[in-house]
Order: sequence, then C-alpha cells, then structure tokens
Amino acid sequence: MSRKRISKIERELRDIRSKSSRLREHRGKAGFRIVALTGYTQSGKTTLFNRLASESKEIGLGPFTTLSTFARKVSTQASGDSADSFIMIDSIGFIEDLSPLLLSAFHTTLNELADSDLILLFVDGSDDIETVMRKVYVSREVMQKEVSGVPVLICINKVDIATREHLDKVLGETRNIFGAEEVLEISAKTGVNVPYLLRKISERLTLAAPRT
Repeated sequence: MSRKRISKIERELRDIRSKSSRLREHRGKAGFRIVALTGYTQSGKTTLFNRLASESKEIGLGPFTTLSTFARKVSTQASGDSADSFIMIDSIGFIEDLSPLLLSAFHTTLNELADSDLILLFVDGSDDIETVMRKVYVSREVMQKEVSGVPVLICINKVDIATREHLDKVLGETRNIFGAEEVLEISAKTGVNVPYLLRKISERLTLAAPRT
C-alpha cells in the first residue's frame, strides 16, 4: 500500500472517530434511534443506504468503497414525522485478512454497531452457497463476540438476480447458522420488499428499549 494511500486512510480514520462522537452526542440530544448497516463488502449495504437516504455514495468499487461511517436521518413513513424517523449509518464492510491499518477502521465500525439500537446484517443472496455459509459463519462470530445484545435483522439481498431455488438454500443455511434471528429477503437495487423492511425496522425499534 502506498504511503499516500496510508496517509489518506489515517486521515479518514480520524474523521470516523470524530463523526462517531458527534453522532452519539446528537442522538442523546435529539432522541433518535440508530440503525446500523453491516455485512461483508459488496453485499448491498450502501445501495440500501442510498435508496433510503436519497444519497449517491459510490458502490461496487471493491473492498472499502465505504471506509468512513456515514449517517443520515431516514423516515419509515411518507410524512417524515420525527416520531417515525431514525438515524441510519453505513459503515465499513467485513472482509477477511485485514491489514493492521484497516483493522483499526474495522474496530471503529464495531464500536458504531455496539452503540446501535438495531443492526441490519446484509447477506449477498447471489453468492454461491459455500461462500454464503462461510460469510454468515464469520458474521455470526463477529456479532456474538463484539456486539452481543444488540438486536439483529438479517437481510438476504439481491433477490432480483438469484433464483428462487438458490434463495431457499441461502435462507435455510442462514437460519440454521443464526438460529432465532429474523431473516428478510430484499433487493436494495430494485426496492423489492424494502417498504416491508421499513415496517419491520419500525416494529423492532418500537419494541426495543432505547440503548444508553
């Protein structure tokens, strides 16, 4: 990795920590709940973030397209009433064999997840089944070790490019690995089941006590 690239990442890591502090402070003052997007790189997290937050963040350019954390207010209702709104954060994706520098960014992301009221864990439904199982196993280990106690809603994404037969296998394996966690099928790109996802987010935030 070039010295210029390392310096850029280090600056962005400092920015991540600063944003994290400001977000927690804003949340405390405004009373907004926080929903965090996580999962492996290129699983569609940022695509959903762009759709719900009306943003245009870059997507699909390889690992660490999203290096720093982004936060935007999202409404579960067309009216945009603050009572039906939450803060959605899009953060660095999971990846194996991280370099020490990028590991720092990853642990900053884990701190963000631990401060959330709900985590949306993205699974790429178009991956082959062996890849899905490997990534879901790793995701479960990370979640149990680093963010235990935070409610999780699993999103099988990219249903628009996977067959029904394949999705059934992905769904089955994901449920076997995660057990009781709720699993939804969506397409962040086309919007399939995204309104239903928003309703589920609203339900889960209503039922969960605010984290302090």
